[in-house]
Amino acid sequence: MAISMQVTKKEWYKHGWGLLVTVLFFPYFLIWYAWAKSSWSKNVKIILTSVIALIMLPIMIGAATTQPEETTQQNSLTSQEDTQAKEQQELEAKKATEEIAQKEAADKLAQETEAQKKIAEEAAAAAATQRKAAEAATNSSSPSQTTAPVAEESSNLPLKAICNDGSVSYQDTPSKPDYRGMCSGHDGIKTKLGRVQ
Repeated sequence: MAISMQVTKKEWYKHGWGLLVTVLFFPYFLIWYAWAKSSWSKNVKIILTSVIALIMLPIMIGAATTQPEETTQQNSLTSQEDTQAKEQQELEAKKATEEIAQKEAADKLAQETEAQKKIAEEAAAAAATQRKAAEAATNSSSPSQTTAPVAEESSNLPLKAICNDGSVSYQDTPSKPDYRGMCSGHDGIKTKLGRVQ
């Protein structure tokens, strides 16, 4: 007597992974199962499909409506963040520009102060030079009054003087105790040297 064994193959949705797919996509699976695998009447299949469609349609519409709103909100937030970042960059750039302008103004003021100080120093030096030149001119304008210092003079020694033409004149006449008459033919006395040997 032969024993015949029939091996029945399990449907895919009866396996573990098939059950997971069935649970995740239950409404779609139900429609597929009703039309492909069940022996229900056509009217039952149509009613079941309509009910599932009526249930799923608002959900799908709601999901489709929510996503644009969320996208719009995200875009709005991104736009606000971009605007704030741009304003922050503009403020930083303006601040940096103001700091540079202040530094340039301070440098310019320092340069002007230094230039004024230099001008004042040059003016003071020029005034000192002019004063020295005036003093020198005053001293050179009266050469006849220039006398050589003599520590000690003797009335017995002759008077000596340098004339304006460069010649030397002596006065050894006792009757003329001063410089009168000396250098009379040599354009006058330039320097009085006193009594010398």
